[in-house]
Amino acid sequence: MISAVLTLVFIIVACPQRDPVSQTGWYTVKTVLDGDTVILSDNRRVRYLGIDTPELGRDGKAGQPFSRKARDINASLVKGVEISLSFEQDRQDRYGRLLAYVSNKQGVVVNLELIRRGVAFYLADASQERTYDREMLAIQRAAMKGRVGMWQNWQEPPVPEDGYVGNRRSRRFHHPDCHEGDKISPHNRQRLASQWRAFYEGFAPARGCMAP
Repeated sequence: MISAVLTLVFIIVACPQRDPVSQTGWYTVKTVLDGDTVILSDNRRVRYLGIDTPELGRDGKAGQPFSRKARDINASLVKGVEISLSFEQDRQDRYGRLLAYVSNKQGVVVNLELIRRGVAFYLADASQERTYDREMLAIQRAAMKGRVGMWQNWQEPPVPEDGYVGNRRSRRFHHPDCHEGDKISPHNRQRLASQWRAFYEGFAPARGCMAP
């Protein structure tokens, strides 16, 4: 019995499971797709954890404000230089992209730096509390108070009469006329007086649900 156990231990030690990307390795960014997605030199795509950046224009549609700025700042931090990746529980999204915190050799955690420069906003994950959640929200609040980047000349869209509907669980906010907002349970429902307040409280806009 002891011999069998020792054999099993040897197999586990000798044949460890391999992560998608080692946390201690260094990798080179080949292409910067936008403010929060890059392609490594081995063609794997990396989506930055915990943040979202304005969308670039595609298919004839205009890009969102600060989308190019976000891409350019991201490129200045990672393009052609070595980066390391670290992960949370879920290491890939449904599109097969690696989900990671990206750090360069200067020790800059790029995910946090993009929020600090006001070209990204904090994106919570309802399924888990992550390493940088509190720090990201604190940095975002500081950027908002300092009127940095997208917060500098913030123009609040016309606010619905009843404000916006926030979901305490998902940390997303919805236009009150969006049917997705109707599905939020009373326990998780939170009224938010403005989009500015929603971002300050750590909510992110629900995709496809911010217009009546």
